[in-house]
Amino acid sequence: GISAATCQLQTLMLQFEATTEEDAAANTLAWGGLLEVLKNSCTLETLFVSDRHVEQQDESSTIHWNLLRQGVAQNTSLVSLTIETTNWNEDKKTALREMVCRHPRLAT
Repeated sequence: GISAATCQLQTLMLQFEATTEEDAAANTLAWGGLLEVLKNSCTLETLFVSDRHVEQQDESSTIHWNLLRQGVAQNTSLVSLTIETTNWNEDKKTALREMVCRHPRLAT
């Protein structure tokens, strides 16, 4: 479950690195945790995510992208979102920009 500390969290910086699809799949649990934090935090204002993959990992990157998308869509406190990624295609980047534009605080 999510602890009371989630409602005091203001800044979160995450760095993911994967050299194989297995590494990337193992990171999925952490991305799921990020979804829970985004859904449940009322104070998180700054999120920085670095997602570095040595090779293209379409399956995992799509799962991770969807978890992030769901989390941002259900969050109302973010004012700053920075994503550094080596393996998101243009469709994912465009969809994320559109989602940011719909966010109540990120869009301003």
